[in-house]
Amino acid sequence: MAIPLGGTAIYRMAVLFRLALRSGRPRLTPARDVFEMASRNTDMIHQIVAHNDSRVFTLAEAQALFPLVRAITQAAFTELEPVRRHLEGMIPSNPQIHEVEKQYEAIVKRWVAKMERLGLVVKGLWLVDFDTGDGYLCWKFPELKIGHFHDYHEGYTARRALGEIVEERDPDWAR
Repeated sequence: MAIPLGGTAIYRMAVLFRLALRSGRPRLTPARDVFEMASRNTDMIHQIVAHNDSRVFTLAEAQALFPLVRAITQAAFTELEPVRRHLEGMIPSNPQIHEVEKQYEAIVKRWVAKMERLGLVVKGLWLVDFDTGDGYLCWKFPELKIGHFHDYHEGYTARRALGEIVEERDPDWAR
């Protein structure tokens, strides 16, 4: 559900997101939460990759990993929401604003690190791509499934329905 924000709040949150992406990669804290979620949500053990290692997914692999990706994202969204509301309600001269911004940044950094460790490409806040070797399977929270695809040179706005791509191209990754 999108919540309307004023221009200043949107700008501040975009800056915080960019800072979280640019600054050092935090450790997964606590690291075991990814593994606990995996054991609760599926019988599979998911491949965890080193930072900056690329991973190519088949559609079946992406769909098998998706419940974990969605659960981690839902948890981060739920954790971030009260911080976002607090930040949105603060005036820029409030001396506590920097502390709240740090909280916001830390939550986003943890989410980004978890997505990257699962081999996903983070394209924006709550927006991830699964590399297929052909392009990207694209998912944005709170969508209920992986339902879109876009080529490498395209982005979120150019994504197309996954069924349409599979029917048109019959890609190897979809078999």
